[in-house]
Amino acid sequence: MRPRDRLHQRAVHFVASRRRRLVFRGMRRLARSYLDLDGNRSFAAATNGEGRVLEKIALAGAACLFDVGANVGDWSLRARRVAPAATVHAFEIVPDTAEVLARATADDPHIQVNACGLAREEGSLEVRYYPSFSEGSGVTAAIDLPYEMRTCAVTTGDAYCASHGIERVDFLKLDVEGAEDSVLGGFARMFAAGAVEAVQFEYGLPNIERHFLLRDFHAFFAERGFAVGKIYPNHVDFRPYDPAIDEDFRGPNYVAVRADRADLVAALSGS
Repeated sequence: MRPRDRLHQRAVHFVASRRRRLVFRGMRRLARSYLDLDGNRSFAAATNGEGRVLEKIALAGAACLFDVGANVGDWSLRARRVAPAATVHAFEIVPDTAEVLARATADDPHIQVNACGLAREEGSLEVRYYPSFSEGSGVTAAIDLPYEMRTCAVTTGDAYCASHGIERVDFLKLDVEGAEDSVLGGFARMFAAGAVEAVQFEYGLPNIERHFLLRDFHAFFAERGFAVGKIYPNHVDFRPYDPAIDEDFRGPNYVAVRADRADLVAALSGS
């Protein structure tokens, strides 16, 4: 055994056999906190890099934006500020929240509010609605808060685009609490036609319940010619998937861009 391996083995034994002690419990909490910071575990769009991604895509000439999981409209309104020539199609699956969204965006005719969700097939879904935390509402049970079950209407991205004469989606933003795989599946025709330019999606604990991991996102987008990167405050880290370090469920936000859009990949990566 190499000296380095022997040293590592002794270090593991020393720490693992003392892990219940107060000092080691404190070190473990500190290490986890550091990994959250290093992994950009933040949902503040103004500072976590989401706003920067939206601005870069707007500067690239985005004209058709989808806000899927729009909640009360913060992202839609921000998108219109940075892309004043664009149209935003906002989808909110919970009727109660969709009413708030409609009121919040009523003064902007370029935000089209849809009181439904997007999914793999048209129909309805049972959704957990959290009155005190509407942004957490969805099909998974990842949040421990009082909730009400709602039967909510869904359509597919392909059906919606066909009925509205939409030939290209420049930016598909998803915030659907773990149901991203279903929404993406409903855009099968649009992806096959190369008619989706960029997708922002969330990844975290709800993906465990959905059995759709970061590995599956990478595989889905790789098959369709996209580059995938994690969003940070001042750059997007585009690189191949590494299960040893990437499948950590810390999230929160990633972006997939058509690989042939080298200009957009470069702008987002900060290179």
